[in-house]
Amino acid sequence: MHKSLMYVVALALSVAVAACATQSHPTEVPRTAVLPANALHRCKATHDRQDCLTAFRELLPLAQQGYASAQNNLGLMYAEGRGIAKDDTEAVRWYRQAAAQGNAYAYANLGQMYEQGRGVPRDLVEAQRWYAKAAELLPPGSEGVAAIVARNRVERQLTANQVPVSQPAAVTPPTPISASPPAPVPRPALSNGAAIPLVNVGGVYELPVEINGRLTLNFVFDSGAAEMNIPVDVVSTLIRTGTITNTDFLPEKTYILADGSQQSSPRFVIRSVKIGHQSIPNVSASIGNINSGLLIGQSLLEKLGTWGVDTQRQVLIVLPR
Repeated sequence: MHKSLMYVVALALSVAVAACATQSHPTEVPRTAVLPANALHRCKATHDRQDCLTAFRELLPLAQQGYASAQNNLGLMYAEGRGIAKDDTEAVRWYRQAAAQGNAYAYANLGQMYEQGRGVPRDLVEAQRWYAKAAELLPPGSEGVAAIVARNRVERQLTANQVPVSQPAAVTPPTPISASPPAPVPRPALSNGAAIPLVNVGGVYELPVEINGRLTLNFVFDSGAAEMNIPVDVVSTLIRTGTITNTDFLPEKTYILADGSQQSSPRFVIRSVKIGHQSIPNVSASIGNINSGLLIGQSLLEKLGTWGVDTQRQVLIVLPR
């Protein structure tokens, strides 16, 4: 069996096993690794003061030693006052230290602090910047979608106030304005394009997408995602129906998890993606866990051609290629 195909099957089976598995403290832990702590888990679940105080005592020395996951969790405890006095300034300080090490969950937490003006002056530009970084780095799933929703929410507020929206670091920055700015490049008119209805769900747009001529599912429209994402259970269905073969799998790609650790994800080629009346061949997609979301990313949008979103009509407009 192909290595990636075996991985998909193993990933699907591991979902049930993972719920019953227990974690132990490794002898050596990278500074971006998950730091298991029973007291911390109980604190998050029950908010019991004694459990939270125990978790705080466990996390503090680890955070001081530079463990990003501990720093982020310590910031969360200060932000929510779990077991200790609530202190937004201390929360921001620990979030910053975790973010400096690339902890994507800390990016999202800093975005929230800036959006709400907690521990820092309220600054929607900074909030959008941190949310955008989190949305870019978090893997597909509930946390990644939450970051996208937060980013889009703040972007709408900035657009309403005519404030420029910042882009993730990976995006090429705009050309600086000169004394004699160049004439704007005319964009093709979208009035004659095909209009595909969008559904606004919790602040994000969804639209129906047909995969390999077999399944039609609602995908989240996420122009900030690098690739499409398909949960492993959907991939398993495509395998059972014979629409994915060993030759469709691509080399794995490494994603940065919410706790700062890294995880390799299998990928494959979708031979046919249909949106509206357009069929796009050979689109790359990552395979997420069973709880991850169905996401449209740049791997599809770049092949779609000229497109635009009419927010008033809530439609995706696509010009014929």
